Amino acid sequence: MLRVFRVRGVSMLPTIPDGSIIVAVRAPKVWLKPGRLVVVRVAGDTIVKRIEALPQSGKVKLCSDNRATVSRFCGLPLDVEQVVGIVLLSWRPGRHQRGTTTYSASR
Repeated sequence: MLRVFRVRGVSMLPTIPDGSIIVAVRAPKVWLKPGRLVVVRVAGDTIVKRIEALPQSGKVKLCSDNRATVSRFCGLPLDVEQVVGIVLLSWRPGRHQRGTTTYSASR
């Protein structure tokens, strides 16, 4: 099932700018690998982060792309059940010309 989210914040710069729209899909646990962008539900928030490591079965460690920001979730082992989906596509609605968009695909 595909889900669409609007990103707020700068923790994933330069990969995903503030205001971008991302599309994520629920995927099997075997698709969770270091370097993948994921949407995670944690402490009542829905966040997008990059998988840094899979330290043990059933856990993931996340990190932000923007190392200038501090996230309380980075480096903590979280249950893979908290992963809402893998980011398939992100784009920021264009501002220069009507109807244009810029986009990037997840690794």
